[in-house]
Amino acid sequence: MLDLRTKEHGEMFKENKKKTAEIDKISKSIERLNGKIKHMKLKITQHSIECSKRNQDLKKEKENILKNYQELKAKMLKFRDDEVRFTNFPQGLLFVSLCSINVSLNWQRIVEMLF
Repeated sequence: MLDLRTKEHGEMFKENKKKTAEIDKISKSIERLNGKIKHMKLKITQHSIECSKRNQDLKKEKENILKNYQELKAKMLKFRDDEVRFTNFPQGLLFVSLCSINVSLNWQRIVEMLF
């Protein structure tokens, strides 16, 4: 009877050692996985901060481009309106051109007379 109990105790002790080793192995694995999870969460936070800053910069750039586009479009429309006005009144444009040519010729004559 005593031998039986001693034998059972020895088997239970060996089984206990195996289970303890398994538990230690699983605990280390869990700790390693928790470390990886913590590292990944940190990387996610860093990427989130970087991406939000990059998104803000891109948004500002987009707003600037849109503003420049609207300004250029307004200038283009004004230019076209002016062009239509001058085209509709060719005698006014012709008069300005002729006056400019006339002034230029008069200055040439004055310069020739002086020298």
